[in-house]
Amino acid sequence: TDERCGPLARRTGAWTRAALDERTRAHLAALPRTARVGDVLLAHGSIDDPQTYVRGVERAAAELERMGRDAPGARVLLLGHTHQPWAFGPATGTLLRGPRSGVVALDPAHPHLVNPGSVGQSRDRTVAARFAVLDTARGRVEFRAVPYDVAGHVRGLRAAGLPDGSHRMAPTVRDRVVGARWTLARRVRGLIRPGPRRPPR
Repeated sequence: TDERCGPLARRTGAWTRAALDERTRAHLAALPRTARVGDVLLAHGSIDDPQTYVRGVERAAAELERMGRDAPGARVLLLGHTHQPWAFGPATGTLLRGPRSGVVALDPAHPHLVNPGSVGQSRDRTVAARFAVLDTARGRVEFRAVPYDVAGHVRGLRAAGLPDGSHRMAPTVRDRVVGARWTLARRVRGLIRPGPRRPPR
C-alpha cells in the first residue's frame, strides 16, 4: 500500500508495479517481512512494519529489545528504508551516522542496529551509492560510498517517464541538524581526553 507515501514515491511505485509481471509480483508478495541469517535479523523498515522509519534512539532501542524477544541469539538488526547510514547500540550509543564512510566495531556482548544507507535515491548532499560490509566473524561493519553515473541514471529515468528527481532526495533540515550534532559530539569527545594521572603524594 502507498497511503503513507509522498507523491514521488506513489508515482514511482505505480511505475514499478506496471513494469513487473504478475509472477514477479506474486513472488515478492509471498516473501516474509523478516529474514534470519545466522545471528543477523534483516527487515526493511522495522521488524513488524516495512514502512516504519527507525531513526530515533528510543525507537532503535525498542527494535533491538523486540529482536531479543522474537529472534533469540540474534546480535545484529539490519534495517533500511531511511536511506541513511547508521550504526547504533544501546550500550554504545551512535557509532556512525549520516553520509560517512568508515569501519565500526560491534561489541559482541551487546546487540546493534545497522542501516547501510542506500544504493539508490540518495538522501545526501553528494549523491553516491552507499552500502555496508558486515563481518560478523570479526565483529565489525564497514560503511562505504562509491560514485556512479548519475547523469546516465537521470537520462534513464527520463526515458522511462519518471521525474529527474527520482534519483535523490535532498536531506531534510532535521537530517542536517542531527548529522551536525553527531559530528560536533564526536569532535568534542576527540578533543577532551583524560590527561596523565598525577602520582599520589
